[in-house]
Amino acid sequence: DGDGRYLSQELGFADSARYSGKEDVVQRTEPHEMYGFWLRNHSVTSGSGEQTDAWAAHGACFGKKWGSYCDSQTYKKDFYEDDFTTENAIKLLQRRPKNKPFFLHVSFSGPHPPFLVTDTMRASVGDGRIWPEATDNPDRVTPGGSCTSNGEPSSSHDRCNYAAEIEHIDGLFKKVLDEVEAQGEMRRTIVFVSSDHGEMLGDHG
Repeated sequence: DGDGRYLSQELGFADSARYSGKEDVVQRTEPHEMYGFWLRNHSVTSGSGEQTDAWAAHGACFGKKWGSYCDSQTYKKDFYEDDFTTENAIKLLQRRPKNKPFFLHVSFSGPHPPFLVTDTMRASVGDGRIWPEATDNPDRVTPGGSCTSNGEPSSSHDRCNYAAEIEHIDGLFKKVLDEVEAQGEMRRTIVFVSSDHGEMLGDHG
C-alpha cells in the first residue's frame, strides 16, 4: 500500500516501510505500493528535454511499453530503489523510540535480475579492473572481462552490472551503520548480513 505499513502491526512491527522490489514495482500500469507512488510524485526531464515522471521512466527502463524516456537523466541514483531503501532505513532509525531496544530489517533488492544499473553505477566498475569469467560457463552466458560504459543505464545480464549492484549496496549499507554509530548504539548492536540465494552467473558451489 501507499504508506508502507501493510500488515506491520499484525506482524509485530511498531513501524515499517514495506514496498515491492524490482519488477514487482512495475508489474501494473499504475503504482500500487509505496515506492511506485514515490516515483510518480517526482518529475524528471530526459536528456532530450522531454518531461515525464520517475515512475514512467522506471517502467521504460524495465522494458514496459507504457513507460517513457529511459536515459541517464531519468533513471539515476536519486531514484534507484536501493538508495530509496537506505533513506527509509535511516528514517526508521531516527524516529524509533530511543529508550527501547530495536530490531531493524533492511532488504536491498538490487543484486537480483534484471541487472539494471544507473550510468554512474556502470561507470564505477569500468575502472580498469578485469572481472573473472565463470568457472563453468563455456557459453559465456554471463561474461566477465573489463567493463565499459556508454553513459546510459545498462540492463546487460553480465558480471559487470552484478558487480556494480553489489558494490553499490556496500556503500549504502555503510550509511545505515553510520546512523547506528551516530546514535551511539554500535557497540551494543548485533549486525547480521544474509541473502536469500546467489545468482546464476555461471559459478556453482
